[in-house]
Amino acid sequence: SRTYTNIDGGGYFLCFAWPTAFGTPNFVVGGFTNTAFTKVRSNSAFSNEYGFTGTNYDVWISNTAYNSSTTIVIS
Repeated sequence: SRTYTNIDGGGYFLCFAWPTAFGTPNFVVGGFTNTAFTKVRSNSAFSNEYGFTGTNYDVWISNTAYNSSTTIVIS
């Protein structure tokens, strides 16, 4: 799991890459379970600056824009 404190989208949507092998993530926003995230990319290989591709990721984006600071836990 990963905790992001004081994350602020500045009026934009939030985007997270989550290892495919971990399954579907649970999002907790401001202490409440939040299901308003959509998977927009599945099992995708990403390369780092050295060309290493080791883990495939799913990409999740929030369905709403975030305008103020909050804490998000992804597990």
